[in-house]
Amino acid sequence: MLESRFVSLWNRLGAHGPVGPVYEMLSQKYSEPHRKHHNMDHIAHCLSEFDKVREIVGRPNALEFSIWFHDVDYDPTSKTNEITSAELGVVTTNNALLGSGFSDSVRGYILATRHYGARSDNMDTNIMTDIDMVILGEGPELFDKYEQGIRQEYSMFSDNEYVDGRVNFLRGLLQRPRIYFTGSFHYRYEDKARENIKRTITKLSRSRPKLVRQR
Repeated sequence: MLESRFVSLWNRLGAHGPVGPVYEMLSQKYSEPHRKHHNMDHIAHCLSEFDKVREIVGRPNALEFSIWFHDVDYDPTSKTNEITSAELGVVTTNNALLGSGFSDSVRGYILATRHYGARSDNMDTNIMTDIDMVILGEGPELFDKYEQGIRQEYSMFSDNEYVDGRVNFLRGLLQRPRIYFTGSFHYRYEDKARENIKRTITKLSRSRPKLVRQR
């Protein structure tokens, strides 16, 4: 299903060159063994959310293409994943002769998933970041599965190191005036995201003294 969807997008764009090797590269990347959240399930989830708001997206093909590539390069220890993912996305668009305007949009959308917390003047960019953050506002079962996946991806860090880093990240999200910038996502997910985050901070914070005593 996902492959046919990407092929459909490729054909709709009139992209130059065979689609098979491009999808195979995406499939291999998102199937890397260290990926427990940033995998094809995440892409499918993002595409599902995109479909709900497609009619309000200014450049839907570029945004959908960006969803496919936004986590294509993922190393939990790297701080440049979005940059290298954007570069790979742009190289692919250039090879496919999709034009500089399309490439620029793809680059901008992917780089926005660094989530620096600033609202963009471009609505499509805000939609992209909101889609990437939807998991925060899902029900407790799905959110907890996401948290477990993130912990597994960061398995190279000790429990105490992980708790400290994760709590700081989650607290930073709570301090933002809004987690979701667009009305549709804010209405559907903001309150639940804040509930999930607060619950997880409490859980992680309570676990830390126990971890210290176990040393």
